[in-house]
Amino acid sequence: MRAAILEKQGYVVDTVRDADEARARWQPNLYDLVLVDVERDPRASIKFCQEIVKVVANPRQQVALLVGYHAPATTVSAVTLIPKDEDLKYFVDRIRRLFREVA
Repeated sequence: MRAAILEKQGYVVDTVRDADEARARWQPNLYDLVLVDVERDPRASIKFCQEIVKVVANPRQQVALLVGYHAPATTVSAVTLIPKDEDLKYFVDRIRRLFREVA
C-alpha cells in the first residue's frame, strides 16, 4: 500500500518480500531511501539495516524502519523510525522531509 502511495507521489519504488531478497538487490548508492518493514521479520530486517548502514558511504542515502506498535528496540544508528500506523498523509510528509534533509 505504501509503495503505491509513493509511486503516486512520483517516487520510483522497488519492493521485495523479505530481508534476503532486499540484501540480494541492494547496492551501495543505488537507492535514495531504503525503507524496511520491521514487523515481517524483525531480526532479519534490523540485521539488514545494520549491514547497509556500515557500507553506505553516501550520506544522501537514507535508511528508515517502518515500525508497528510492538516494534523491537533497535540500536541501529543513522536510521529513521517511521510508525506503520501513522496517517498516510503524515507518512508522505515524513518521506519528503527525509529527502529534503539530504538535498
